[in-house]
Amino acid sequence: MPAQPRAATASSAEAPVSMDLTAVLARLGPELVQPLQTALDRLKSLQAGCDGDIAAALASLREPLRRARDGAVVAHQIGRLAAGRVRPAQDRLALNLALEQISSQRRREAAIRGLQLRVNLHAAEVQGDSALLGSLLNNLLDWALAHTRSSIDLDLSLTPWPVRARLRCRFAVRDLDQLHQTQPQESFTQQGLNWLLVQHTAVLMGVDIRREDESGVCVAQLDFPVPRLHEVLEQLDLGQAPVDRGHNTQPFAGWQVLVVSAREPLQSVVRNALEPIGWALESVDSIDAAFQFCLERLPQAIVVDGLLHGPDLEQFSCHVRADAPRFAFIELVPPQTPALQGIVGIGLCREDQLSQQLPLLLRRALTPASQELTLRL
Repeated sequence: MPAQPRAATASSAEAPVSMDLTAVLARLGPELVQPLQTALDRLKSLQAGCDGDIAAALASLREPLRRARDGAVVAHQIGRLAAGRVRPAQDRLALNLALEQISSQRRREAAIRGLQLRVNLHAAEVQGDSALLGSLLNNLLDWALAHTRSSIDLDLSLTPWPVRARLRCRFAVRDLDQLHQTQPQESFTQQGLNWLLVQHTAVLMGVDIRREDESGVCVAQLDFPVPRLHEVLEQLDLGQAPVDRGHNTQPFAGWQVLVVSAREPLQSVVRNALEPIGWALESVDSIDAAFQFCLERLPQAIVVDGLLHGPDLEQFSCHVRADAPRFAFIELVPPQTPALQGIVGIGLCREDQLSQQLPLLLRRALTPASQELTLRL
C-alpha cells in the first residue's frame, strides 16, 4: 500500500520541528563557532606566508568569515540564556562606573567609523550580576554601532517613582538628510540577533526594556532595579524563599581577550583556562601586531607573555590606557623569573598558577569599583 510509507516519511520530517530551539541554539558553539574560528586562524596563517595579490584576496575572506562566526556566537548566547541555566548573582553594582568603563573601551571603535559615543551619566547603583551587566552593555553597543548612521547618545538617570536607574540609548538609523522620510528602513525594523541578545540578557537580569523606532531615530530604554527598593521588600515577610547567590558557568560568554605571545603552548594554557568560562580568544605573536590589532577596536582584556616585558610593552599599555584607564591588562610572569619592575596599569599573573589566578584577576579587573550612594526614597 503506497500511502503508508509516504505518511511515515511526512511524520519523520515533522519530528524535528518539535525540538527545543533553545537547545539547538546552545549547541551552535561547538557545531559552528569552533570550525569558523579554526578557519579564521588557518586563513591568518596562510595570509602571513603570502605576498601581494594572494594576501589581499585572503584578507578579503576574513571579514565575511568573522561576521559568520560572530553571528554564531550571538545565537549560541541567546540559546544559553533562554535555556534557563544561568542564574544571575544579585550584587550591588555602580551602573554609571560600568557604563563609563565600557564606553571608554568602545569609543575608539566608534571614532574609527567617524562616530561619536556621547555619555551623560548620573550616579546610579543597581542590583544584578557584574558579568551579565558587562555583557548587556557591550551587547547594547554592538547593536547600536551595527545600525547607527550618526552618533550614539547614552543617558543614565534616576526616575522619581518608582525609582529606577534608566538608561536610554539613542541614535539615528538613517543619514541626517533622510530623517524626514516616513518610509521605515526595513532592514533595521526587523529585530535581528543582536537585539534579541540584548532583550534576553535584560530579561534575565530583571531589567525592563523597550524600544521605539520613529522617523529614522531609534531609542532603547532600559530600567534597572535599584538595590534600596529590594532591601525594603526583603524586610517584608512575603513568604518567599531566599534566593542563593547566582551561578553562571560561562559568565564571560562572548567577551574577547587578546593573547600576545609567540609561544603556542602558553596560548593553549590560556585558552584552556578561559574558554570554559566563555572567553573568545584572539592571538598575535608580538607587541607590534597587538598594537595593529587594537587600532580599530579594543578587546575586553589583553593577556601578554612576560617574555615580551620591556619598553615596547610599556608604550603599548600607555596607548591602550589613554582610551581606557581601567582596562583589564594582565602580564604572565614565567616561573623562576627575577622580580620585574611592574608596569603601571598591568596586573601580574604567575604562569605556573595561571589556571587558578588568571580568571580571578580578569574578573577583578573587569568589576567597576564600588561606590556608596544615597538614594532618597
